[in-house]
Amino acid sequence: MLVVPAIDLIDSKVVRLTKGKAESAKEYSQNPIEFALYFESLGFKRIHIVDLDAAFNRGNNLDIIYKIAKNSNIELEIGGGIRNFDIAQKIIDSGVKRIVIGSLPFKNKAEFEKILKSFLEYIVIGVDVENNKVKISGWEEETQVECVDFLKQALDWGISEAIVTDISKDGMLSGIDENFYGQIAKKSSIGIIASGGIKNIDDLMRLKKCEKDGLNGAIIGKAIYEGTIDLSQIHGGQL
Repeated sequence: MLVVPAIDLIDSKVVRLTKGKAESAKEYSQNPIEFALYFESLGFKRIHIVDLDAAFNRGNNLDIIYKIAKNSNIELEIGGGIRNFDIAQKIIDSGVKRIVIGSLPFKNKAEFEKILKSFLEYIVIGVDVENNKVKISGWEEETQVECVDFLKQALDWGISEAIVTDISKDGMLSGIDENFYGQIAKKSSIGIIASGGIKNIDDLMRLKKCEKDGLNGAIIGKAIYEGTIDLSQIHGGQL
């Protein structure tokens, strides 16, 4: 199972949120490049970077993302505020291998289809879930779309992987509901990356049992920065 460390950015600083609330931001570092190189040195294969300023529509952190891409050899996965084709193209042209898109299919279907047509192999669908329903726009807008239905639609579009975030757990260090991820992976048949609430290596080992259902990996964030997980136990970014 792939394990992916996360870097969330506000004003070019490494932060973490609680349940996605901007006002809950806690700063951990003013040097995200240093963290990216640290993760690379430990053998991780991919870093998940969220541009929170772009997600909240108050600027972006593209300059620092470009610097990370230029100064590291690790695969970067970028999410947050990818609202049009031009932004997607700029990010991909910088050397980023994966872009996470969540709100765009709901907010601007035509623009999403344009990105889909040109960059299908780069797209990971981002599905933020509360009470089994998809939420969009930085979790500020509710939809009536069921999580599994949206995942099946993504598979029909030709997308092979989805990051599914359990909003109720995100940033809480409260542990994960592995049954939730196992069930949606099995029902949707798309490769699932679990996100939200992972506290320690035990949580990851419970998630690993869901590989048979189609779980591909897990994203870890606050557990790194709060020191509740020992990254040395994750050899080469795999469990």
